[in-house]
Amino acid sequence: MLNISSQNLGINSFGVFSPLSPYGQSMEDLFIKIATERGLSVQSANYPLDDIKIWTEISENFLESTLEEDETLPEVNAPFDAIFFPDAWRNMDLLISTMHYHGAHKKVMLGNSLWEQSLNQSQNFNPTTFALTLFPVAYDPEQETSLNKAFKDSFVETELVPSDWSALGFDFLLMSSQLNLTKRLRASSVNDRLSTLQMDYVGAPFYWTPQGIANRSLFINQPARSGRVPFNLAQFVKYKDAGGAIPNKSTDVLTEEMLKKQEKQALKEIDSLIDNIMSTSITEPN
Repeated sequence: MLNISSQNLGINSFGVFSPLSPYGQSMEDLFIKIATERGLSVQSANYPLDDIKIWTEISENFLESTLEEDETLPEVNAPFDAIFFPDAWRNMDLLISTMHYHGAHKKVMLGNSLWEQSLNQSQNFNPTTFALTLFPVAYDPEQETSLNKAFKDSFVETELVPSDWSALGFDFLLMSSQLNLTKRLRASSVNDRLSTLQMDYVGAPFYWTPQGIANRSLFINQPARSGRVPFNLAQFVKYKDAGGAIPNKSTDVLTEEMLKKQEKQALKEIDSLIDNIMSTSITEPN
């Protein structure tokens, strides 16, 4: 998520909004560690999972949100452009809607790999809530490769659905065959072969160091009513640059005509992104 945010979206300041749970705290620490090593700024805040009533107050303080007299939308004063949420998907509609309520509707929202399983099925939410939300996945069935097509075709005659786990098993079998291990080798020799291995993957590709450390380049998806859709950088940037809402800064001096023009343009951009999200067919649950 740091790669796509900093390299593709030009974001260098982040917020981390994490629950007071072992997973949330460990992911917060890891995110801050990696971001700091890359020279990116981070500030964080925590919320208790068992007290939803105070989430809005904590969110407002985290965003340093203020509402000027004669303004209709709060202004976010916190110095970050993206927010990372190391929490389960079930809490996201409330959390991200709360952030929007306090003025963070122009911020990029970053999810985690826990969301993948939850978003493998159709959802019922307002698409505009997650229009600027991204999250990583290990397997993306929409990847248009011949290998992925062959993988999905192998499930046609069964009642099973391709998943990240089945893709992982497929890739490891393919990897084993590509390594051509005809005899027992030392670990260092296997690591050398892995580090130079060139192959296509069904799931997110692996990269190995000569020391045997594996890294994975995860796919980026967006939440959608169909579950999830691949991240479209061009459309995402277009929507983000449009702001998604009428500017509410007190320094903006807008005539009524300018206001209507900006409102019309913002609505047009929203409709365009929603059409893209909704273009993926919704599969009714069994």
